[in-house]
Amino acid sequence: MKKVKDIAYQRVKRLIYIALDTARYDLDLAKKQAELARRIQLRFNLRLPFELKRFFCHSCKQFLVFGVNSRIRIRSKILTVTCLNCKHVYRKILNKKSL
Repeated sequence: MKKVKDIAYQRVKRLIYIALDTARYDLDLAKKQAELARRIQLRFNLRLPFELKRFFCHSCKQFLVFGVNSRIRIRSKILTVTCLNCKHVYRKILNKKSL
């Protein structure tokens, strides 16, 4: 089972990064790719690290492309991500490792 989860995690990671590259010229295709990655994540009960989790809105679960459908700000070691679809604001305190 561990091997299957590892393959699923690699697939999710690859799909998210492909969706980020695709979002520059086709946002709808990128959203479909990210939705597929999310379905794989839910099916195999994977916990994503913050570096991958930050690409999904915590409220409406939409794929976030920074500068297109979300706004990102860093102020005094606090990362603020605003989803422009549902206006949800997510804040994360950054430590030295995150910077």
